[in-house]
Amino acid sequence: MIEVTDEMVAASLDGGDVYIDAGDIREGLAAVLALVERDHLQPTAESPRCSDCGRTARELRPWHETVGGRRMVVARLGPTCWRKRMDTGGGRQALPIGGGR
Repeated sequence: MIEVTDEMVAASLDGGDVYIDAGDIREGLAAVLALVERDHLQPTAESPRCSDCGRTARELRPWHETVGGRRMVVARLGPTCWRKRMDTGGGRQALPIGGGR
């Protein structure tokens, strides 16, 4: 909130003229804009990008691999790159149904 100065009070009560330097106006405006920017404007989030091709995608799917004995997300992939990895055998291997004796 902007502080009310004695000059402002005097001008509003007496109807007198108050001289304000243009530099003072600039400083006040800069202070108000700094407060608005700090309190109300949020930085925009960077668009999510595919780890393989770098293109933006609305929906990225995590790609898991075992690293050091733990299953971890190693990439976030767009739909095209996800399909390419699945087609090259990067996905889970199908197990036989039933089982041989």
